[in-house]
Amino acid sequence: MDHLIKVFIVISISFFINYFFSKYNILIDDVKKSIHKEQMNSIKKIPLSGGIIFLTSFYLMNFNLQIINFFLLLILAIGIFSDTNIITSPLKRLILQIIIVVSFILITGTNVKITNLEYLDILLENYIFSIFFTSFCLLVLINGSNFIDGINSLVLGYYILVVIILIYLSNITDLNLDYKLSTDLIIIFSAMFLFNLFEKNFLGDAGSYCISFLIGYLCINFSIQNLHISPFFVVLILWYPAWENLFSILRRMKKKIITTEPDKMHLHHIIFLFLEKRFKLKKIYLNSLTGLLINIFNLLIFFIGSKFYNQTNILVMLTLFAVLTYIVVYKFLSYK
Repeated sequence: MDHLIKVFIVISISFFINYFFSKYNILIDDVKKSIHKEQMNSIKKIPLSGGIIFLTSFYLMNFNLQIINFFLLLILAIGIFSDTNIITSPLKRLILQIIIVVSFILITGTNVKITNLEYLDILLENYIFSIFFTSFCLLVLINGSNFIDGINSLVLGYYILVVIILIYLSNITDLNLDYKLSTDLIIIFSAMFLFNLFEKNFLGDAGSYCISFLIGYLCINFSIQNLHISPFFVVLILWYPAWENLFSILRRMKKKIITTEPDKMHLHHIIFLFLEKRFKLKKIYLNSLTGLLINIFNLLIFFIGSKFYNQTNILVMLTLFAVLTYIVVYKFLSYK
């Protein structure tokens, strides 16, 4: 299928689903009641249709990936149950995520076997521990992606960069990568990016769960098929949602508040509020600027990391630098 045709398909699907959901009040996020209302420019009700749009588009382009498609449907369902408040308990959502992720790893054999960390690699020789470790990594990524989904197109922009850097690295080093899957994701993400950027729809839990689950699969598979690549290259390009998740839990534990309770103290919220105090811009522009600043930093980190894709020590230092930069910026802007 030609790339232009695929772009047309995704845009058409987006228009149709957004119109249908808005007209019949399906999966609507009421901005007035949303936790992210301070970051929104619109006062209208916006459909949480990102997950449906993504999976519909992905199915049409990759209907032969039956096992992946089945598990994507399951993870989408959990997201929809969350978006519609059918499942309000974070613990219940987590339990369902664990069941799906562990089942997926067992059936597909997509488990991490090597990290280039001697003691951890010894533990990973145990199959059960390998399943546990891979499941933990995927769950951190899935829920971390949900945490950073508070600014328009931040998640989509971030994962566009992740896939682009994988394609770039594969082209210059002749590595194994599912090129069709990667280019399809770029097309879908890019089209969805524009709709999300201008608040025509939101990803919702369903969208962020689906996208991060598939990205996790792509990156783990990339690492398994290219053993001469340091696994820490994958850690580096997924550092942001993973660290946002872990940092948020530690931050809430320190303040002795419920770790699963949503709040507006993530890095993107802090940056948005800082910019809002200093620039008299519409919220939609501040939204875009916040996401742009975060992703420009990530692009620089990814590009540098791609030059040292097989040098674990440098990749570890780059990851630590990214984490340290996050902490410094967070503390500085929180103080301001």
